[in-house]
Amino acid sequence: MESKIPTWLNEDFLAAAFQGGIDQQPKVSILSFKIASSTSFEGFSSDIFRVKVSYKLQNSTQEHSKSLVIKVPDVSGLIYNVVGPIILDKEVLYYNVLLPKMMKKVNFSFAPLSYHSTVDKVIVMEDLGSDYRIANKHEQLDFDHCKVVVATMAKYHASTVALYSENRDLIEFVGREGFFPEGGPLRGWVELGVRTMGEGLKKMGGFE
Repeated sequence: MESKIPTWLNEDFLAAAFQGGIDQQPKVSILSFKIASSTSFEGFSSDIFRVKVSYKLQNSTQEHSKSLVIKVPDVSGLIYNVVGPIILDKEVLYYNVLLPKMMKKVNFSFAPLSYHSTVDKVIVMEDLGSDYRIANKHEQLDFDHCKVVVATMAKYHASTVALYSENRDLIEFVGREGFFPEGGPLRGWVELGVRTMGEGLKKMGGFE
């Protein structure tokens, strides 16, 4: 089912995203933009919109183009209802605050760039779809690709270690357990399911 395009997803919103805020400089003029159809999957926490934008900077005739991903929270989704609003707070801090700090720390880009959003809890990121493709999960990576993946993961984890002393509260908040906290409904449901399965297996020959 296609998601309804929000009324705020317009030229003003996109210009503010590139400017870093409504009153920031240099001013950006949106020449054109196209919003791709978004498909909403039941149980996910967001609606995703892909936007191709053509724009130019103030006092410049050069035209620029950029593809963006706009992530709009869906408070009716399963994840939101199970975990609660903290999932949105953590996600916004992760993409807009923590990730940029991590990449700056190791001088390496291992995630899409984030842009300013004038709408609360909405995340604006560059769309990497044109430069990357999702590999077939049934095919193994060759050595060269495995090496790149491991090296990137090492930089990712090293950046959090290097940042921890400077941003301890931020890292601990973003990394706090959300799905299975003590006393949480999802944790209780999973524990009950595992116990029930274990009790059933005990009654089967060879699984005592």
